[in-house]
Amino acid sequence: MKQITRCVLGVILLISSILVTSVFFISKKVQAANLTEISVTLSRLKVSVPADQTIEFVTPTGVDGPTKTIELTYSGAQPFGMSGVVFSDIDLKVDSTGNCSSFTDKTLAGTVGSATWGVAVNNSTGTITFTPPTNATSNEIPAGSCVRILIGKNATGGTNQITNPSSADPYMVAISGAFGDRGTAAVRIITDDQIVITAEINPTLSVVISSNTCSLGVLSAELIKTCSYTVTVSTNAVSGYISTILADGRLRNTAYELTDASGGTVVKGTEEYGIGTSKSGQSVIQNTACTNNDTSSSQPASSITTSAQQFANSAGPVHEDLTTMCHLASVSGVSPAGLYSQVATVVVTAKF
Repeated sequence: MKQITRCVLGVILLISSILVTSVFFISKKVQAANLTEISVTLSRLKVSVPADQTIEFVTPTGVDGPTKTIELTYSGAQPFGMSGVVFSDIDLKVDSTGNCSSFTDKTLAGTVGSATWGVAVNNSTGTITFTPPTNATSNEIPAGSCVRILIGKNATGGTNQITNPSSADPYMVAISGAFGDRGTAAVRIITDDQIVITAEINPTLSVVISSNTCSLGVLSAELIKTCSYTVTVSTNAVSGYISTILADGRLRNTAYELTDASGGTVVKGTEEYGIGTSKSGQSVIQNTACTNNDTSSSQPASSITTSAQQFANSAGPVHEDLTTMCHLASVSGVSPAGLYSQVATVVVTAKF
């Protein structure tokens, strides 16, 4: 009878042990899960250059206590350089909806504390460990949350970046830790990640003079006679252009030269000949009216000489910048009769 009792007790103990062990393993399996939506984005893929990193994943389990650490482990042919990276170069953000769109920042420090995550960067092992606050509860990171980790200058207040490995190879970033979920993302470091785009724009200068003749007609002591033409300039010169004018001499015939304008005007009934420009701020005086057969007493004018005088300009590129040049004259009752002429030369210089 005692032997039967002992056998029954042994069977009961064995079954109990198996059930407890099974429950333990089932519990462990329920707590651990595969991370989803894992991505690791580097701001630069080139070997040996510093880069910002953005790491995202969705955790099915979440973080529900102060011991449930999250760990990043970098592995590959050559190490990532983390020697200068500290907690202030890192942001830990959580979107409890799992949509990876609206994040709340966690408070980080070099040492874990109440309501503060501790961050430890180990350059030798290539790991970054996040330890939950000492008062962390089941909702520290709710199950199904999206977690975003920023490392480098993309983090708030971040100044130091992780330096890419010196070999162009594939590398792995493993996400694990006591929180139970796991996952791995691959990044590729390459020899050069930048493309140099070049283009060229040829320098341009267009000059259109509306007419190559300018007839003052029959001069009179009773009128101020005018004629005009336009000079239109287009250029992509960075510093714009300058337009100048000069003459081959005075307005003249074979025996006589008309008097050049003086005092800034051509006066009706006085023998004077000059020019004006529609532009202000030039060597040539501004005359915006250029009224022909003018019976008023005077119009603004400068003398036109054999030396170049500026009549238009711009400080930068222009398109169809139009200037009107005015030639004007009046004579006295004793100005000799005859056919008078003059050749004026316009020069436009672009400043590239």
